Amino acid sequence: MLIAQITDLHLLAEGRLVYGVVDTAAYARAALTALSKPRPDMLLLTGDLADAGEAEVYTWLSGELDALGVPAYVIPGNHDLRAPMRQAFAHHGYLPQDGFLHYTIEAGPVRVIALDTLIEHQPGGLICEQRRTWLAERLAEDRRTPTLIMMHHQPFLTGTSFDAIGLEGREAVEAVIAKAPNVERVICGHMHRGVIQRWAGTVASVCPGSAYQVGLDLVDPTRFHVVAEPACYQLHHWTKEAGLVSFTRTVDDFPVLYERAKK
Repeated sequence: MLIAQITDLHLLAEGRLVYGVVDTAAYARAALTALSKPRPDMLLLTGDLADAGEAEVYTWLSGELDALGVPAYVIPGNHDLRAPMRQAFAHHGYLPQDGFLHYTIEAGPVRVIALDTLIEHQPGGLICEQRRTWLAERLAEDRRTPTLIMMHHQPFLTGTSFDAIGLEGREAVEAVIAKAPNVERVICGHMHRGVIQRWAGTVASVCPGSAYQVGLDLVDPTRFHVVAEPACYQLHHWTKEAGLVSFTRTVDDFPVLYERAKK
């Protein structure tokens, strides 16, 4: 089973650029086009689909995903708004009609639990008691099937500026996930950079953004700067023999420097 992850598209209404310089729609189109090689079994979009929660942006993205023809599933990030998301993706049939935008995907050998960490109009995320209880109940339903949890905010400390806008309630949700031995991975967005940490008895990973990357500065972790690194996405490949193996791919093609001939 091949699961693609795209995150942090930060789409704006037509003609507008993020920070006045980044054409996020062009990067989003390139990332979706790149998914044809190889074509995944499903696509997970882990939040910040829009940069300002505009309804027309979600409508545009919904149409692009329909045209792609791959089963696609979305959760909100801190730049998103639930109401226009719910409306634009209602015909996909998996989003709840009210409340938090979380759900489960019961398709294929890997079960997916999508978790809504959004506090609308706030950069940081939250797992409140209600959301934590919902997650615990979903995990308790199946302790055997390999499970992937998707959320927007990273649930661990990183030593970067994103710690200040990370996930409130992370210790409590860590305890819930640690009780579930079949959680293969927790996948996130938010940070615009690839990050991996051993967490809650499993592995938590952050996918780089499709819109832009945030520069890594461990000397001055308060510094926020956007850099022109290539747009990225991740492929999570599940096999019974190897479990879940993840790959980061850039949207840009690079020249081949050497290729060994087949024997």
